[in-house]
Amino acid sequence: MVRIGDGTVSVLFSGDLGRPHDPVMLEPARFPQSDYVVVESTYGDRRHEAASAEKRLADIVTKTAARGGTVVIPAFAVGRAQSLLYYLDQLKARGAIPADPYLSRQSDGGRCFRYFLPACGRS
Repeated sequence: MVRIGDGTVSVLFSGDLGRPHDPVMLEPARFPQSDYVVVESTYGDRRHEAASAEKRLADIVTKTAARGGTVVIPAFAVGRAQSLLYYLDQLKARGAIPADPYLSRQSDGGRCFRYFLPACGRS
């Protein structure tokens, strides 16, 4: 995040602020008081649901698999892809979703995963 000002007016620029309680990413940082804030806004004016992202993912995967379908999730952002794969791995290990295989396209998010697994003690 970058904050600029001229002593009377300040502008803060930031990318994605993130989501609290993510199993992989750091908590969103508090940003300093600014007159104007410019951020990347994937969600626009929507709020994150209060329901657990892990539970919602398990419900979607289970219902789709029961119908014989395939879940396709375009996760390309570094951090978001790792969180998604982490949730899938945890759900699969607990038997909360079917043991069907899942694939990750080797985008930036997918390539970074090879560093994430060893850091978590996984191979």
